[in-house]
Amino acid sequence: MVIIYRENGVKRMKNKMIVKFKVDKSDKVLELLVKEVDTLYGVTYVLLKSSKILGVEVDEGFTNMYAINPVNDSKVPIYINSKIKEDRVGVPLHNEEDYDYAIKHNIECKQVIEEITGKPLDNELKKNSIVAIVYDEDNDKYLTINWHDKGGRLFIGGTIKDGESPLDCAIREIEEETGYKKIELIKEVPKINHHYYAFNKDKYFNIECTGFLFKLLDKNKGEQNLDEDEVFSVEWVDKETILKEIKDGLHHKTYEYATKDKVIITDGILVNSNNLDGMMRKEATEVMMKWLKEHN
Repeated sequence: MVIIYRENGVKRMKNKMIVKFKVDKSDKVLELLVKEVDTLYGVTYVLLKSSKILGVEVDEGFTNMYAINPVNDSKVPIYINSKIKEDRVGVPLHNEEDYDYAIKHNIECKQVIEEITGKPLDNELKKNSIVAIVYDEDNDKYLTINWHDKGGRLFIGGTIKDGESPLDCAIREIEEETGYKKIELIKEVPKINHHYYAFNKDKYFNIECTGFLFKLLDKNKGEQNLDEDEVFSVEWVDKETILKEIKDGLHHKTYEYATKDKVIITDGILVNSNNLDGMMRKEATEVMMKWLKEHN
C-alpha cells in the first residue's frame, strides 16, 4: 500500500511525488506521479488514464498535445493508456515499464543517469572516450585488442578528439587499430562513467564513454596506424572468451549493454540534468525534493 501524505501542500509518496505539469497552450494543469524525482530531466512523455482532463476525445495513444516539464520547460508529448492505475510521467531509460511503452510508440529515450565502473583514483585526468564492439556475424565472433600483460583483452577504445563526434571517433579508431574499414552501425548504447589506469600512458583517467556495436561487412582490411605505445594483438574471439577474459568493468559493461535487448540504468551519477550533474542519486533526490517543495 502506498501511503500519501502532505507536507506544506505537496503530496508525497515515500520516495515518489505528485508533480504539476502545465498543458501547453492551455490553462489546464496535470498532477502526475513521478516515481523518482531525481530523474525528472529524463521525462520524455506523459501518460494519462483518460483524455477527459484535456477536453479532447482520445481513447488510446498520442493526443497531439504536450505538457511542460517544470524543471526545464521542455515540451513532452501526452499519451493516453486506459490500463494504467494513475497518471504519470515516462522516464524510459531508467524504468523498464516506461521503456517498453516508449519503444512501442517510438518515443525518445533520454539518459540522465550514467552507471559508474571502476573506482575513483587520485590525480585523474578527464576526457571523453568510446568503446567500439565489432561483430562478425558469419563466424559469430567479436573483434578484440589483446594488450597481454599491459591491460589484457579489451574491445577497441579511444579518446574523442576536439570537434569529433563519438561515432566518428569509433569508426576512426577501428580503422587505425585494426585496419577494418567496412562496418555497419547496429546501435549506440548508453554512456558510462569510468575510472581507470592506462598502462600504456601511465596515467589515471575519469572518462565519459560512449559505446557502439558494429557489424563487419568486409573481412579485407588495410594497414594499421598505431602510436608507438600501442603494442597489442588484434584477435577475433567468441562469446565465451569475451565473458571469461574481458575483466575491465567498462568494456564488460559496454558488451552487456550492446548485447541486451534493453538497458535500464537504475544507479550512478546524474548527467544531462542541469544543476544535478555530477551528483549521486541520493544527493540529487534531496535537491529535487527541496526544489519541488518550493516550486511545485
